[in-house]
Amino acid sequence: MKAIEWGATLATHLFNAMSPLHHRDPGIPGAVLMDPRVTCELIADLGHVAGAVVKLACAAKGADGINLISDSCTAAGVSDGEYTQPDGRKIFVKDGLARLENGTIMGSASSILDGVRNLVSLGIDLAVAVGMASTNPARCIGLSDRGVIATGKRADLAVLDKNLHVQCTFVGGKPVYEAKK
Repeated sequence: MKAIEWGATLATHLFNAMSPLHHRDPGIPGAVLMDPRVTCELIADLGHVAGAVVKLACAAKGADGINLISDSCTAAGVSDGEYTQPDGRKIFVKDGLARLENGTIMGSASSILDGVRNLVSLGIDLAVAVGMASTNPARCIGLSDRGVIATGKRADLAVLDKNLHVQCTFVGGKPVYEAKK
């Protein structure tokens, strides 16, 4: 609470590496979920934070109070298996999570788009989920020229199909990728 009073406005990796939310001692999660001055970063790979808790956080903070983040690491996008980090450490990827040999989560193999899909699978409206991945983070870091589709804004866009898979992308209004048909 004191950090919020001093001006903290962003909670990094909500629920991860912080005190747990407890009904008698709400800790950091309780403080940041209840204060409208704080936006919460949420990893929605459904491994860092369980689906029910993701839904709870989204309900508590509302459409504008969550920044969807990925916590992706060098294992982003790879399939389940054993990999070696650039620093030589072994990591093990299973179900979208990368773990060290001792079992500690060290990152995610999921993307932001995976997080959007997960939010939608939990019943979060697609437009809200996309805003959590684009508009909200841009607003938090003061980038008013992006994060929304509007005249005068950057035209960096991903066009998705009905299953939320990228069909094409545009950067600055120019096509830069098209999925193979």
